[in-house]
Amino acid sequence: MPILPVVIEREQKNKDGAVEAATEAFRKSWCDGPPFAYHWGLEKARAHLKALKAPEPDLPPFDASKREPMPEVEIDPPNGFSATRAED
Repeated sequence: MPILPVVIEREQKNKDGAVEAATEAFRKSWCDGPPFAYHWGLEKARAHLKALKAPEPDLPPFDASKREPMPEVEIDPPNGFSATRAED
């Protein structure tokens, strides 16, 4: 995630800009929410926000009811590369 803008803003002593950049990095790293988030992006953004004494944004947790379930598939052993839908 875009952490470089945070570093630039911090080096320029622009706290408001650094907080804004770190918050944006946190939001983008959140994705759909854990466990479907970019872990290391969140960790870096979280560290910058903590160093800036800024709060983490309040984002919604992952909600499986808002997503279609993944289809069940079986691996086709003869070639190991094909996948077929499981029979219902």
